[in-house]
Amino acid sequence: MKKLKNYSSFILLALAFIGVIILLVYVIIGNNKQNKAETSKKELTDALKFKEEYEGLNGKKNSADKEYPEISISENNIIKYSSYEEIFDVIDNKKSAVIYLGFETCPWCRNAIPKLLQAASVTTLDSILYLNIKDDRNELELNDGKIVTKKEGNPNYIKLVEKLSAKLSTYKGLNDESIKRIYAPSVVFIKNGEILNIHVSTVDSQTDPYTPLDSNQSKELYDIYKENILNVIGTSCDEAC
Repeated sequence: MKKLKNYSSFILLALAFIGVIILLVYVIIGNNKQNKAETSKKELTDALKFKEEYEGLNGKKNSADKEYPEISISENNIIKYSSYEEIFDVIDNKKSAVIYLGFETCPWCRNAIPKLLQAASVTTLDSILYLNIKDDRNELELNDGKIVTKKEGNPNYIKLVEKLSAKLSTYKGLNDESIKRIYAPSVVFIKNGEILNIHVSTVDSQTDPYTPLDSNQSKELYDIYKENILNVIGTSCDEAC
């Protein structure tokens, strides 16, 4: 009877041990699946975040009671959320990049970004650095002939203006061409640290960002972006590209 009891205890102990092993296996497998899912999600984070950020305003109105321009963005877009430090690194260490400076509530930006992504898609460009500058810019005004600061700018924004100043637009309304401003959208094309071009807004013929680009305007903007991108990546492209 004692032997039977010992044998039963041994079986229970063995079963408990096997149960622990099975549990550990399930935990390891579950963690691996979770890690793979998180890795996959991380790889898509910027593209999906950008898509949701911009498409999230579709059908909504701004404070002026105007409906935001409808926009559709692929979940496989090449937008990469960037930082001032990364952009400074591109310029200072003579790297190449296409940089999009704008924000989702800007109607001009909403007209521009689909054409920028479309143009990039027919090239070998693998990323577009994106920096939201909406709340970083300083605000200046002319008051009795003097320039006064209404809002201080982010120090890194001011630094970026200095680095891009040779190609930047003049701050409007100040009567001083030496003062520059980053208007949205600004797409900056940099090759080996050299600022080749900064394209601002969309096309000259578009006067109302709440009226969609027509086919001719769309092609014009697409061609501008494609040409500048090709200048950055250093390849040529024929009509079949």
